Amino acid sequence: MNPQLDGMKHVRPTSEPGLEGNVMLLHEALARSRMHEAQQAAAEWALARELTAGRRWEWLARFAERRAVRARAVAHREVGMSARGLRSAV
Repeated sequence: MNPQLDGMKHVRPTSEPGLEGNVMLLHEALARSRMHEAQQAAAEWALARELTAGRRWEWLARFAERRAVRARAVAHREVGMSARGLRSAV
């Protein structure tokens, strides 16, 4: 800890000008700074979650598309086989 601040630990914070008032302002400034940092970290975290979710939905859409293409191909083959089977029976 800063040696200059050791002596100020026992100073009662007030809103009066002078050393005591400066201590109050220091605490307020530190609190504001921490709050700003917390808000900035939360915003960055939200952006990261949004990007991750976007990538996840892209992957899911590609996966669903591949499954749909395969299902259509299988259905097309089965329809073709049953049609051929009917023609040969006639």
